[in-house]
Amino acid sequence: MEWGPKEISFLLDGEEYGSFRVSRADEGGWNPFQEPFYLMITLALGGTWGGEVEESALPQKLQVDFVRIYAREDGEEEGAAWNIESSRSR
Repeated sequence: MEWGPKEISFLLDGEEYGSFRVSRADEGGWNPFQEPFYLMITLALGGTWGGEVEESALPQKLQVDFVRIYAREDGEEEGAAWNIESSRSR
């Protein structure tokens, strides 16, 4: 995911498969995408998007090898160098 001040893009293996204009979330002068966020990785099954989960599909396991967070050194959206922080989870 690339999160800039104007757009959030979603990528898989370096290929963009979707994007979201941050301004679309403006509500009464407040925008949740302009606030600090935490990263939470979860295996969510079912719900309104996924539908009912069949018992035969359970149990499931989510394995995350690593998460890499990039932050631009100069705070700019384009053309800047990156700092890299990594976190390993097993």
